[in-house]
Amino acid sequence: MSAKLHINAQQGVIDVEGSEEFVTNIYHDFKEAVISQFTSIQAQPVEVDDSSSNNGKQPQKKKARKSRKQSRTEGAKDSNSPSYTPKMDRTVDITGLQEFYSKYEPKNIPERILLFAKFLTLQENVENCSADAIYTCFMKADGKKMPRAYKQALVDTRGSDKGFIDYQSYDAISITHIGELHFMNDIPKAGEAS
Repeated sequence: MSAKLHINAQQGVIDVEGSEEFVTNIYHDFKEAVISQFTSIQAQPVEVDDSSSNNGKQPQKKKARKSRKQSRTEGAKDSNSPSYTPKMDRTVDITGLQEFYSKYEPKNIPERILLFAKFLTLQENVENCSADAIYTCFMKADGKKMPRAYKQALVDTRGSDKGFIDYQSYDAISITHIGELHFMNDIPKAGEAS
């Protein structure tokens, strides 16, 4: 019976095929080097296909490593906190909000979030605003069109599809260059033909 061994230590590939004894010897020769390489670079798990030597048993599964997305979201626990609940921020100055908002005809929720973030940054002359301040603008200017899943709406507005805003916590939301360009060029103004 023939056995196979494939090791990909971050593309330092070792492919071995031959008798079970030969493959086992090669594996033991490189085992320590491979394990130290895996722990130092957290490469993909070792793939071993020697079902003939396991007497028909399933090969043991290796623990999967975390994806980049999981690692990135663990670093931003504030923005993914399940305990966040939006609330009205009574300290937000919404003077001129209706006038500002009525100049535009946003087509979707991410555009509304972008408009409210732009209003807040212009109003306060700051680069960041909070999720609660945007929520307050929604309630005062466009309460009937409030998203049911507000937290998810913020995530979608930040996501790779839109990319209008960026944040690591709900207290520091900033408009990205993509958001600035979309605000200046793509949100229809009231009375313009789409």
